[in-house]
Amino acid sequence: MDSPGAEPVRAFISYAHGNADHEERVLQLYALLRDEGVDAKLDRPAAGQRQFWPQWIAEQIRSADFVLVVASPRYRDRAEGRTGTSVGRGVQWEARQLQELQYRDATEGTRKIIPVVLPGEDAAGFPDWLHPVGGAIYSVPELTPSGVDELIRLLTGQPLYLEPPLGRVRPRPPRRVPVPRRESVAKAAAGRSTPPEALTGDAHERVRAAAAEVAARAHNEASADADRGYRDGVSFIRELSSTRELQGLAAVGFDVTKWLDPLVRQWGRAAAGLDAHPIPTWAGTLARYLGSRADPIGYDEFAFRPSDAYVAGFGDGVRAVWQAAGLGRSLLAHGSIAPSTGDQPRRRYDPLRVALASRRGTDEVTMTFVEIEHLVGPLPRSARVHRAWWANDSKVQAQAWKAAGWRVGRVEQHGERVTFVRTEST
Repeated sequence: MDSPGAEPVRAFISYAHGNADHEERVLQLYALLRDEGVDAKLDRPAAGQRQFWPQWIAEQIRSADFVLVVASPRYRDRAEGRTGTSVGRGVQWEARQLQELQYRDATEGTRKIIPVVLPGEDAAGFPDWLHPVGGAIYSVPELTPSGVDELIRLLTGQPLYLEPPLGRVRPRPPRRVPVPRRESVAKAAAGRSTPPEALTGDAHERVRAAAAEVAARAHNEASADADRGYRDGVSFIRELSSTRELQGLAAVGFDVTKWLDPLVRQWGRAAAGLDAHPIPTWAGTLARYLGSRADPIGYDEFAFRPSDAYVAGFGDGVRAVWQAAGLGRSLLAHGSIAPSTGDQPRRRYDPLRVALASRRGTDEVTMTFVEIEHLVGPLPRSARVHRAWWANDSKVQAQAWKAAGWRVGRVEQHGERVTFVRTEST
């Protein structure tokens, strides 16, 4: 695109005389180009004074940034030398100049020479040396500003489409295809009439060596899986828009399996329409790494199941970023994560206390068990089985909600919901 003060783009129009309608359309194109800021050059204005046309043509082609070749049957015949030397000398001279340009520098010739088709014409009006089939052709559907828009964009360096910025390749773990298990030795031996001979001597040593090799390979594979999980855990936490989702993972010591169990149950209920809480957007991101361990719906793209070593490494990677950022200390100071000290049982439910204490403008709050587990980690089995676990007594969990000024009003263990009622309102 031209910058302020720069020379305008110059374009020479090469066309054939002999058809009044075609010449009129070329004049309209010439006027449109100049109106759009392109310094178009045509032989008609130059004919107002005596010219030595071979020199004038050569100078126009040499000085132009672009040469627009306008298609017509007469142009094709004259540019290919089919009409004899006495007919259309101007086009024949221009054609030789343009062929010389292409022959000298094919790349520059392709850039500079622009084939143009006006209304009423087609690409059959170009000479073969312009490559009308393999090369780009610029059609002007109508002689209006919008009709010449594509051509103007080309001449002035203003493309209609720009490439968007290149993003980064996001990890997409492969789907693991299970290998069919071989028939067990015991099952195979059951069909034999005589038991296999006992392993002795060299055979026994080979078995021991093979077992050691398999154990070493399994160890190496587990180490590689753990390393890959660690790297993916680091990548995952970088993709999150907020660290709030990871408070539950921190509360269970970054044990990914313990953290996922209640989450997947909640997402599964939401997917089945049994829970009003939507599946969070970051759940899909998590499933890209952890596959079926984090996917409650069973999408094919998440059908793989990473190894235990990978999952453990994933948790270690998240933990490393968490600790490096100082999040453990800052959230502990705000009571969001239970400290890993001797008073952990007593302080485990502090995140629930903090969450309830921060509630304003309502005297009643209903939470799902999964929401509570997201704060404090997995609830004991008795919370889902025994109503007494939710009693407003002296148990550590009751001390948490009572200290925040709330008490348990209703418990729906089948629906896994509990309603807290503000103490002041009772």
